[in-house]
Amino acid sequence: MRSGTLSRDSRRLVDAGYAIERLDAFDLFPNTPHVESGGPGAVNLRI
Repeated sequence: MRSGTLSRDSRRLVDAGYAIERLDAFDLFPNTPHVESGGPGAVNLRI
């Protein structure tokens, strides 16, 4: 995911009432500048 895409999608989740509690980086492509990001999920705060 590109950083612009991550930013855009994160903003949409937050605007919809979700909270991103944690985000981790994963080096799935060793010896390249590519890093994937992910986390355990988002929590809906509008229950």
